[in-house]
Amino acid sequence: MKGVGLRVLVVMRPRRQRMKGLGRMTKSYSGYDTSETSYADSGTVSGDTILGQSEMTYDAAGNLTLMTMRQRLHDATGTGELTTVGGSQPRARVSFLAMWYDGVGRQIGQADYGTNGDSALSRPDATPARSDTVLSLTPAAAARE
Repeated sequence: MKGVGLRVLVVMRPRRQRMKGLGRMTKSYSGYDTSETSYADSGTVSGDTILGQSEMTYDAAGNLTLMTMRQRLHDATGTGELTTVGGSQPRARVSFLAMWYDGVGRQIGQADYGTNGDSALSRPDATPARSDTVLSLTPAAAARE
């Protein structure tokens, strides 16, 4: 038959998750490893081709304060955890999203730093003002107070 071809669908989902303390997820990975042969291999990303990686940071109250997302570059090589654009392989585009909360845990601010100029982010103590390099959002209820 003309025009018939084989299509392969690969469904990607978080394969690995690292939990810390009170069951808070601190890292999540999406990737694959075609050579794993035992359940024991599922506890590590060593040897896995990671396509996406998220890292979560929390404050003492358990609020998510910083999310670091890594997306594998199209020309990255190697396996294991993703690094940075200028790091060792496998390299990734890194972006940052920060959140701020009031004393009772309501979110009062959020800032998307994008790639932060390919530099590590040191989260400030307060929601930054909007700028050409930071998309800063403040919930409407917090803005009225």
